Amino acid sequence: MKSMRLKHFKRTSVTVLFTALCLVLGTATTSLAAGAPQRAHPSRGSGPPDGMSWRVYHLMMAQQPLDAAATKIQALATRPGPAHDGFFETKVDASRRILTVYWHGPVPANVQRLISGLRATINVRVVQTRYSLATLNRDVLVAIRSGSGVTGGYPMTDGGGIVLGVRSPDPRSVASALRSRFGVPVVATRAGVDHPQYCAWPHSNAPLGPGSRCNDWPAFWGGNVIHSDYGVFCTGGFGVHNASGGRYLITAAHCAYNGSGLVNGIAFYNGQDPANRQLIGHITDVPGPHDLAVIPTNSGTHYYDGPGIFDGDTYSTKIVAGQQATSVGDSLCESGSAGGVRCGFTVRILNASVPDQADSQVWTGLAGATTGIENYPRDGDSGGPWFSLDGCCTYVWAKGIHHGEFSLPGDPNVTIYAGFTPITTATSDMGVTVNRG
Repeated sequence: MKSMRLKHFKRTSVTVLFTALCLVLGTATTSLAAGAPQRAHPSRGSGPPDGMSWRVYHLMMAQQPLDAAATKIQALATRPGPAHDGFFETKVDASRRILTVYWHGPVPANVQRLISGLRATINVRVVQTRYSLATLNRDVLVAIRSGSGVTGGYPMTDGGGIVLGVRSPDPRSVASALRSRFGVPVVATRAGVDHPQYCAWPHSNAPLGPGSRCNDWPAFWGGNVIHSDYGVFCTGGFGVHNASGGRYLITAAHCAYNGSGLVNGIAFYNGQDPANRQLIGHITDVPGPHDLAVIPTNSGTHYYDGPGIFDGDTYSTKIVAGQQATSVGDSLCESGSAGGVRCGFTVRILNASVPDQADSQVWTGLAGATTGIENYPRDGDSGGPWFSLDGCCTYVWAKGIHHGEFSLPGDPNVTIYAGFTPITTATSDMGVTVNRG
């Protein structure tokens, strides 16, 4: 933060700026003829939705019944009680129409009954894991704090051990030592180095608005620019509310950075120039262990869809139908204020734990997704919405809140994941519900 550039902390897409201004690079193509006066509204065209191919669209449609079933199973399985401690995770295979439920130990009778009912329309398989999720998550966190150079890790999808990234020239010796310590199988791969990214912030006094990512106003919608006087530029996530009716905009906790650490109470504003900016609210529920926070504010039921502010901004929006659980194999999209809508991501891992290089925090419970093309979220997308479609092309399911890119071992030729916190984790942690349109 010594130069007039945007700093990317630990590849988490939190971007630091010195003047919160938005650039108009193009003209919005969406008409404002419908909806509230001068407010963006959902649009649909003859092609696939913004940011995705027809192939990705059809894959999302095929996974919807699997995701709906996984959501029911996870909601029941994660209720309090020792009988439910065995739940591990779910995995979808949309091409084969299969939902796999990973479980450690006996499956409770109520969960068995639910699965039996779902099997009338869904191919549900139950696979026993060797270890519990709690055991493997504990081992990953101990490994990160062990001083062995572990940069992060996650439980294997089948529950057979843990996978770690290490900055050691001899990852096998690290794996052997930790295997002896924990008594579980350990795979260690030399992790890639996290290279901070920098990009210049374009200065302009002409926001696109009203009702765009840059120039948002109450009720605030997800995918909008949020920034603080400490120079942090992030993205608003989904609107949520609590049982008392209080409304919030959810975002990433690591956006609450004051130059020396993560703190509550930082004021966040929309993306207009300083003379005209609007206060969104003061961030709270910081820090984790999950990379989640909320801004008490008048939040709405939409999020901004289409290009980011570096590519012309957007008036287009989609409506949030509700939330769904995240499974390995899910095909998802992300909509950040800087990078715009990015699709074609496939969830590869769940329950990842990653240290924060800018702070002493270790973020837990992250999902990691990859894409077959270089289409990752941009600096400034932190806190933004992850989603899947609910039909074509106006409604979406909330799936997560963007964390950023992180480097861990994984597929042989893939070391960078786009990370997010599942929305079910967010709403459960904070006792809130996603606003529905």
